[in-house]
Amino acid sequence: VGKTSLRIRFFGILIAVLTPAVLHQFGAAAVMPFLISILISLGFLIMFEEIDVGYRALLSIFFAECLFVLPLSTLILLREAQIWTDSLQAAIGVMYIVGGVWLSDSSAYFVGRAFGKHKMSPNKSPNKTFEGAAGGISVALIWAIAIGYYLIPSLTLVDLIAIGIINGCFAIIGDLVESIIKRSAGVKDSGTFLPGHGGILDRFDSLLFSAAGIYLYFLFRGYIGF
Repeated sequence: VGKTSLRIRFFGILIAVLTPAVLHQFGAAAVMPFLISILISLGFLIMFEEIDVGYRALLSIFFAECLFVLPLSTLILLREAQIWTDSLQAAIGVMYIVGGVWLSDSSAYFVGRAFGKHKMSPNKSPNKTFEGAAGGISVALIWAIAIGYYLIPSLTLVDLIAIGIINGCFAIIGDLVESIIKRSAGVKDSGTFLPGHGGILDRFDSLLFSAAGIYLYFLFRGYIGF
């Protein structure tokens, strides 16, 4: 790897580490100033790079920040929501949300394999079916209501239903978006870190949009402040 790619990779890793720290310290109000700071820093950085490397670095790092790092970092804001009664329930709440997403994702896969006949998007993700999606959303809804009712009594029934629907629907969107990105890049897996699982991104693609969606719902309900 050349010096140029090492410098850009280091900057990308630094941004990925700083994002959750900034959100934890300053909250959602820091997002726009932080993104502007990234853009300005990238501007200075690419001044010392080759033209083709510079614009690719600018686009790829900013794209990764907005599509991957920021959505996952909303889990920090969810943990600090005012709806939780204490820090233990906050931790349980975040695990409850993450567990619902992964359970929905797995259910959609197995239901789709067993009963799937109608393709959702044959050109973009040929293995995803409407039957699998229905299975995933149903399981997400059951999990949200059944588990949330006993573990998180501070959430209303409306909240539990909303979390289940958001988890189920947004998990599908995240999965489809990641499939589109991989097909556009001409690769089957997003990486080699988890052999047989499609890469580390494949384990978190569904969570990207679900976490962001539930954050927006909590914001709308007044459970999270700016």
